[in-house]
Amino acid sequence: MFDIGGNTGKFAIQCCSYNEDIHVHIFDLPGQLKVALKNTSEKGFGDRVKGTEIDWLSENPTIPNGADTIWMSQFLDCFSKEEILKILKTAANAMDSKTELIIIETYTDRQNFDNAKFTLEATSLYFTAPANGNSKMYKATDLQELVDEAGLTVKDDISLGDFHTLFVCKKK
Repeated sequence: MFDIGGNTGKFAIQCCSYNEDIHVHIFDLPGQLKVALKNTSEKGFGDRVKGTEIDWLSENPTIPNGADTIWMSQFLDCFSKEEILKILKTAANAMDSKTELIIIETYTDRQNFDNAKFTLEATSLYFTAPANGNSKMYKATDLQELVDEAGLTVKDDISLGDFHTLFVCKKK
């Protein structure tokens, strides 16, 4: 499994705890990757978790082929639409017909409560102003269009409770 934007390694730890046969490859910025690898190693999974530094804002980011699953959880909302498309195309280039790309996000148009939608939209203002200036919380329809443009299709569209949505994507 490839964990794109593995952050502190908590997801990799959960995967390794759940299934003794899984191996996780984390792709993240150097500082985050160092933390993730330290945390996974301290939990006894250093032999099953490896990592590669990556800057998704570089001109041509690449990831290797060979993953059964590519995992992106609350990762794509950190980028502009153009950057998301680049990331999705990079993932698509590393996928074969059996690989699944799983995307979990909170989408503004999938919120059951007005306050939840408002909170996500306010988060977008934060991202646009004091944070990195180009990321935001998107509508599911925006991400579906980018998935399509990247040469992928949403095979499954699953609601995860009141706030999150999981897309399972395959190559076209």
